[in-house]
Amino acid sequence: MGYSIAWIATRGIPLDQALIAAGLSSTSTLAEFASKPFTGQAMRHGWYLLVAKGCDSPLIASKVLAELSTSGEVIACAIEEHVMFSSAEFWQGGHRIWKVAHSSDKGIRHLSSSGAPPASFQDIVAEANRLQEQDSEVDYFFDVPLTLASKLCGFKHDEARDGLNPEQFLVYTKGQGHKKWWQFW
Repeated sequence: MGYSIAWIATRGIPLDQALIAAGLSSTSTLAEFASKPFTGQAMRHGWYLLVAKGCDSPLIASKVLAELSTSGEVIACAIEEHVMFSSAEFWQGGHRIWKVAHSSDKGIRHLSSSGAPPASFQDIVAEANRLQEQDSEVDYFFDVPLTLASKLCGFKHDEARDGLNPEQFLVYTKGQGHKKWWQFW
């Protein structure tokens, strides 16, 4: 069994504004990371993490990310471990700055990118190539988008992080805020 999740990390965006844009409402319930449809927790360096079950969650729809990023920075990731798909993108000022994706069905070394990924992208790809040469049984390119996102906000779904308690994520519900999850206006 593997993860099928989407997540966003926001910085410089008030949490209530992010929840409205995503159509979510806060509850006082705590749960384990990704055990409920929507969970979240504050991270270091001003980032706030919202996690949704399902890699194709409306949480990471372009219209939501564009709206959120008008006030700050947004990193969005989609992870589908069952088919070894991952993507990461960075938004700011209402626009996507870059996106990197890996889909193993297009080849173990598949990567697509658009925009201008950070300089660390080349180093991450070089390390994936090095590791892939040593072990062809493992898909090291799956981690490229996720490592890139982690270098920016400090979160990767399958790694422990200082300051994050995986059993103390707040639970959010959809459709009870000012907007429904599907409303982008």
